[in-house]
Amino acid sequence: MILTKRKAIMRHRRLWDWLVENPKNQYGMYGFSGKTDWPGWKKYPVKEVDSVCWLCEYARRQVNNDAVWPCEKCPLAWPSNAPHSMCLDSSSFDCLHSAGLFSKWSITRNLHKKVKYARLIRDLPIKKEN
Repeated sequence: MILTKRKAIMRHRRLWDWLVENPKNQYGMYGFSGKTDWPGWKKYPVKEVDSVCWLCEYARRQVNNDAVWPCEKCPLAWPSNAPHSMCLDSSSFDCLHSAGLFSKWSITRNLHKKVKYARLIRDLPIKKEN
């Protein structure tokens, strides 16, 4: 499967648009619960996508699977000062104790907040190229 930057962003937005429209009162480690229910996975096998995230998959491919933290290659601009794991706003993979948008979406059981965070994640701006 060829994954261009444009395709990764488009699929990311489709997945998160679906999550905006179909919030679940669930939470789980890495927020997989809910994300794996996206109907788009019928076309793109979820097992082949790093962290069930099109942006992570794109970033991983940019570093040829060599980097432990390929996050700097994420094509979208997350509101974070973390050197990696910008989606978590943390220097670790600890979703349940992080302050990032994805972490907030993952752990909240409040459906209004779940939708709010899903919208913010869906609408993240594209990173400006240097």
